[in-house]
Parts: sequence; C-alpha cells; structure tokens
Amino acid sequence: MGEKIVPTIAVILLNEESVLLIRHGENAKQQTGVYSLPGGVVESGETHVQAAVRELLEETSLQANPADLIEIPKFYSARIVRKNETKVYSMKAFFCQRWVGKKVKGVAGETYPEWVKIADLNSIPLLPNILDAVGEAQRLFKHAA
Repeated sequence: MGEKIVPTIAVILLNEESVLLIRHGENAKQQTGVYSLPGGVVESGETHVQAAVRELLEETSLQANPADLIEIPKFYSARIVRKNETKVYSMKAFFCQRWVGKKVKGVAGETYPEWVKIADLNSIPLLPNILDAVGEAQRLFKHAA
C-alpha cells in the first residue's frame, strides 16, 4: 500500500518584479524561516478553488474572487520535512489575477506575508516546487502581472 498524498493548493500573486510569499514563524508547522506561497491543505468537501480563496484570506488577509484564479496546468508533488513530520504533498497552484486588500497581514508567530523580489528567490529557503511554480506563472501570465 502506497503512502498517502496530502492534497494542497498554492496561490501565486505577482506585483511588478515581486511575488507574495509566506515566511513561516516559530508557531508554524513548517520549518521556521522557510518560505512558501500562500496556501495549504484542501479540506474535506472543499474544491481546490475554494481552498485557494480560503487560504489566501487566512494567510494574508487578501480576498480573491474564484473567477480571478487561473489554474497553473502543471502538477507538483514533494516529500516535505516539517517540524514534527514528513509527508508527501501534491500541490495545485493558481495564478491570482486580481485581489482585494492593500495591507497583507499574517497570523502572529505563525505566518508572515512578504513581497519578495523574484530575482532574490534563489537566496532564501523555499519549500520544494515554489521556484518552478512562480516561473511557470511568470511564463504563462506575464502580460497580466
């Protein structure tokens, strides 16, 4: 019997030459200081798009309309070592064309949203597949960012 794969989503927001990432804090399940895209586990009974809208709001306080999320046509998966466990995660990524809200805020001690220059992504600790997903979003949606 194979290992259970945990379905997750990620939301890619591009702003000029930057991407919105989440830096994980001491109270997060991810390793402290590692960066990811806004996102998380798809809950039971929830569609991937519903999960994307919910996670974006929870992790950044930004709101997205489901119609403004465009699925990246690529499947991602990785074995990720977290603070207390290692699991295999699949990731469906969405490019967010528009969002509402100007000030991003996270959850104290847990998530810290930051606009990071895309040129700097190679110099910070990222979860697997983040660099590839951001590159794919840039390639597919350069005109929209």
